[in-house]
Amino acid sequence: MKKMLIPLAAGALFAGSVALADEDMIVLAMSAGPDAIASEATIMLPDGTVLREGSDYWTCFPYIGENVNSGPVCADPIWTAAMRSELVDGHYAVDETGVSYMLAGDLPHIMVIIPGAGSLEGFNSDFGDGKTWVMSQPAPHLMIPIEMDSEEEAPEADE
Repeated sequence: MKKMLIPLAAGALFAGSVALADEDMIVLAMSAGPDAIASEATIMLPDGTVLREGSDYWTCFPYIGENVNSGPVCADPIWTAAMRSELVDGHYAVDETGVSYMLAGDLPHIMVIIPGAGSLEGFNSDFGDGKTWVMSQPAPHLMIPIEMDSEEEAPEADE
């Protein structure tokens, strides 16, 4: 049976007032990606602690880096390495194209990071217009908004 991510659990994480149990962190991390990806992904904390081994190439995190307010993300190996590089070296380093999902929250979107910022010239840089746009920090990447209605599976996780 599917259930929507419990807002109270998400609120507790984001408010920082209550530590979530591993199972709650897994549910939160899985809410970032489509079920076909999240159900098979490794679930990991940003510090490298594995909460659930996966058989797939995706890794889902309940939040990014040390920012528990960032929202959950499911990332391919390129994005995962880029996020770890940012934590260790203070910058994202990529030499291949990577994809990640952040489908939970107020602005569901897919992110695409590619080597060479010049490749993104000509893309929209206006965040609020509902179109694909370039976010310049922490490294230039495409933000692709996804319109979702409450009946789609992406913001849900298996119980």
